[in-house]
Amino acid sequence: PGQVQPNGDIHFECECRVRLEPKAPRFLGEFVNGPPDQRFIYLSWRPMAWTPGATEPACPAWVRRIKVHFKTITATQIEAALQSKGVLEASIQGTGRDGGPSCASVPLMGGGWKLR
Repeated sequence: PGQVQPNGDIHFECECRVRLEPKAPRFLGEFVNGPPDQRFIYLSWRPMAWTPGATEPACPAWVRRIKVHFKTITATQIEAALQSKGVLEASIQGTGRDGGPSCASVPLMGGGWKLR
């Protein structure tokens, strides 16, 4: 689940494994989706009243999902993260044009993935 920040942003965090391969890094793990050359994670927006395991009232598991792609992460960034014990992070616009949560693939803000 996301953690609401004092400024209203929501911070999500997950761990992924990575295998450095000649063509491009290969991301692995329970949060990783997509074919090997197009990996991404989903951020799922659930209704405020949703409770895990709830059956009444009927409630969808998600309302909208954002795809956050890994395709611009380089082997150099991964190696730097491993050496510094840092993390790679990216920011996205979470609000869609209709005022609700964004959905589908979204562009990364601020120059993409960065080492923190």
